[in-house]
Amino acid sequence: MATAGIAGLCGPSFEESGLSIEEVAGRGRAIIAKRPFKEDETLFIESPLMSCQFSWNREYKYLACEYCLRSLETAEEMACRLSSQPSIDLPLSADCCESKPSTYVKCPDCEVQYCSAPCQQMAAERYHRGVCEGRMDAQRRELFSELKETWRNMHYPPETTNIEVLARCFSAPAESPYGQHLFQQLELLVHGTTSEDEEFQHKLLQPDYAVSLLKLCMVPLTVL
Repeated sequence: MATAGIAGLCGPSFEESGLSIEEVAGRGRAIIAKRPFKEDETLFIESPLMSCQFSWNREYKYLACEYCLRSLETAEEMACRLSSQPSIDLPLSADCCESKPSTYVKCPDCEVQYCSAPCQQMAAERYHRGVCEGRMDAQRRELFSELKETWRNMHYPPETTNIEVLARCFSAPAESPYGQHLFQQLELLVHGTTSEDEEFQHKLLQPDYAVSLLKLCMVPLTVL
């Protein structure tokens, strides 16, 4: 699954798992093991604070739930789509790829798809109202499309993130418990480098990130 997002720890805390986050001289922030771990033992589990499909994935019509990113197509359906050959038969596809179209629902305004009603509800509460193109006026919808196209034109596959993650973060209700937690976690993100020998290259916007960032800033970001 190709997705972009920002993750947050869920389940037991680092301390309870026998881990800690510390600053290491010359290396920056690191996860340190405080006890021996058994083979195949789960160290920690992350749950995305915000996520969305990669832009080019969506452009090539990959079907996924807009909230949890669960695939909405089987391996056979995916093979037929990517090859443009509707007659492809994958005998074991039904056994290894769970697909329940009967539970799929769409946003009534923009018709993006969700794997279930609970996912649609969570998306509506957390961010979707702010990025639902069906609710935007014509000018805002055009600006949003321009923002996404500008991103795609500077960030070809293999992708590492998506500008829409930022748009969704800005759309989270700041007064809600989720919004407050989201912005608290965003403040913890590392935004520098400990390297003094070479210029830090932005991982999200290619090596010439300064030019790319300028192009993004030229797009009217009032859409966010």
